[in-house]
Amino acid sequence: MLRTLHLIATLAAIAVIAGAGTTTAAPVRSDLPLWLGGGDNVWPQSMSSKNEIGFTSIVKVGDWRLRNLRCEPADSDDKDCFTWLRLDFLSVIDGGFTVAEARTRAGLGDSISQPALFIALPELDAPDGTKVFVLQIGFRGGSRYLLLKGHGKPAYKQFEVLSADCSGDDPPSGFRQRKAPHGSFFLTDYCVVENQEGLKNLAVKSLSGKSESAMEFIQPADTAP
Repeated sequence: MLRTLHLIATLAAIAVIAGAGTTTAAPVRSDLPLWLGGGDNVWPQSMSSKNEIGFTSIVKVGDWRLRNLRCEPADSDDKDCFTWLRLDFLSVIDGGFTVAEARTRAGLGDSISQPALFIALPELDAPDGTKVFVLQIGFRGGSRYLLLKGHGKPAYKQFEVLSADCSGDDPPSGFRQRKAPHGSFFLTDYCVVENQEGLKNLAVKSLSGKSESAMEFIQPADTAP
């Protein structure tokens, strides 16, 4: 009997861990990157003068915090309330960002960085000034995406993270839901996007939903621990 109760408690703990994090919304992925860099709406963008070359961006480089909006207060010490991102330029020669990710800020220094791009979707701009952006993370072996809603003007310091609504089965939309065929206490569902148009369609559908997390700028890269 005690062994059975211990097993049940262990399985319950694993279920909590499997579902922990800043959001329960399905991740968004593509088999190949939808953007490769270049263009007026993709950052970072190259800049040069007589004496220097480099890159500029509408999104700040440094440490960002993904915060679960259900956590109160906003500065809760609960690690399950946050995911930390460190955004930096790839190099002074090559275009692109790097993104490191960790559950704690202290863990960012030991995290493996992935290449990334920041993309604006001006077709989805709203009359009230709301703008929609995409953070594309990873290139080889597929990419994943954060759909972001921002207000104000560059450089942006805060975004709402859209909760991707991948429900339904409508292949012409350019996105679809995938999950393991058998039930499990591990979360397996995610959104697959086929092309840029499919990601835009997913963003439009998700704009009407309630955001579960926020992405907040904390500190510039040159002062990060």
